[in-house]
Amino acid sequence: MSIETDTHKTITVSQAISKARIKLMYPSLAIIFLPVLFTYLINAFIIYIEIFFPIYIGIFAVCLIPGWLWWSIFEPKWKVWAYGNIRTTDIAELKRQAILSGLIWQDSSPINKTEIWTNKDLIRMEEVSKRYQNGLVWR
Repeated sequence: MSIETDTHKTITVSQAISKARIKLMYPSLAIIFLPVLFTYLINAFIIYIEIFFPIYIGIFAVCLIPGWLWWSIFEPKWKVWAYGNIRTTDIAELKRQAILSGLIWQDSSPINKTEIWTNKDLIRMEEVSKRYQNGLVWR
């Protein structure tokens, strides 16, 4: 999956938020919760085990790692794409809406340290940030 910067197209804040939900939130939640749901269905309809709850918790804990990893890898890619394709006057509103939607965190949050930025993404963010007088908004 790749989120490319298209400098010929300008997007709205709502389009950027929608794309983040599709590329970040929904896959991450699916990675975390679908195995738990699948296990529940197997337990409910195929093999019933009375003390299955600890197994649900274990599956959730194991699936949390790849779900978080998905988010950590693709959040920077979305940021580069959104930052590169939104009007300069909308960047503050995009950031505000993304924070309110739970798609990104406040700059001061330690969770930001879990973002996995590739060299390519960092270079692209630097190139895109040249459009803005205040430099990088998200890094």
